[in-house]
Amino acid sequence: MKFTIVFLLLLLAPACFAQQGWFQLHPNLPGSYTDIAFLSADTGFLVTDNPAKAYQTSDGGLQWLEMSLPTCSTCTYHFQHLFFADKTNGYIIGNSFDGITTKNLLFKTTNSGDSWVLDESQFPHPFTFRVPSETLAFRTERNYFERSIDFGKSWLVTDTLYNSQATYNFDFKDSNDIIAITSDGVGTVVKTSKDGGFNWDYQRVEILQDYTEAYRTVKALCNNVCLIGGERIFRSTNNGSSWAKVSSHHSGQFYFHDTLNGYSGAVYFQFGYILHTVDGGINWSVEHLTDSVLFSAERIATPSATTAYALVNKSILFKTINGGEGQSSVINGNSELAALSIKDNLVSAFADFQFVTNSDPQTICIYDLLGRLILQEHTNADQTSLQVNVKEFHSGIYFARLGNSMLRFIKL
Repeated sequence: MKFTIVFLLLLLAPACFAQQGWFQLHPNLPGSYTDIAFLSADTGFLVTDNPAKAYQTSDGGLQWLEMSLPTCSTCTYHFQHLFFADKTNGYIIGNSFDGITTKNLLFKTTNSGDSWVLDESQFPHPFTFRVPSETLAFRTERNYFERSIDFGKSWLVTDTLYNSQATYNFDFKDSNDIIAITSDGVGTVVKTSKDGGFNWDYQRVEILQDYTEAYRTVKALCNNVCLIGGERIFRSTNNGSSWAKVSSHHSGQFYFHDTLNGYSGAVYFQFGYILHTVDGGINWSVEHLTDSVLFSAERIATPSATTAYALVNKSILFKTINGGEGQSSVINGNSELAALSIKDNLVSAFADFQFVTNSDPQTICIYDLLGRLILQEHTNADQTSLQVNVKEFHSGIYFARLGNSMLRFIKL
């Protein structure tokens, strides 16, 4: 009996060790994965498109069962979004096409996904939306802000923007306390509301003027703590009155389990990574899902402080059960991503790399534009430069990585 137990433990040991950091799940579902949501570390949902299907897991993503949704015999469904306002009320947003007309549609569950009904609420192509309760919803269409008290059956415009081309991203701490980020055509503006979006205070954020506004996001935490993401990450402890840069990394949308533990997916020179914080956004660690795939984490679900799921490239699902530890490097507030540099990024024969010295040997990896590993070059301890022969490379764009540092160069 003792031998049997020891033998089983030895068999299980590799599987246990394999669960460190981020590891890939294999749902093997048809279509493209468009969104995920998790109510607990084990119970979650996934929607696909082409075909439009909805699935549920109760074992942490190992097995997925298709859910029954109302069907249409004369039209084709397309699913884009999936989210839960709370543990029981969830929504699938998409559209239907009957060969002539495209209509928006919304499926709703009030029993944690056990059953779904077609709802008459309307989200006509919202640029972004938030749902703080079962009935209250907010949405924007770039140049105006709307609220609904009947979950989308009717909408009231409560604010218009300065510039119709401005990107309006917002978040809320509760149904009344909202923070939004937009532009007045001159620079970045942070707007705050204490009455659910009817009245707003605003101010231009000078610290952000040196950075591009593309993909800028905002997250409201608690105790007047807010985050702004995009080309850099900024943090405020006074509800947006002043901001300080806390990370030099590019970031995407923020996903927090609580006020301390959160993630953000980002891409730098087409190499994707996930940022992770355990202190409310003061410090961020960089977590790599894989060395061989160019990816973008379109959605991250955070059902617990240590368990998270990342939807990548609309086709791959990753999971961590230990907060991503094992593939991370802690990066404090003002550190840069580029400890690796190149003498000239237009290269015909030899690429001359410089990097920060290290007491241990290091490896420079070179990838092509598709993310395929082309070459590995090893450095010696205390070495600070390396010349790599790229004469045989095809002309095009390549990426070099040394640890968490990445750069792009062009082979002529």
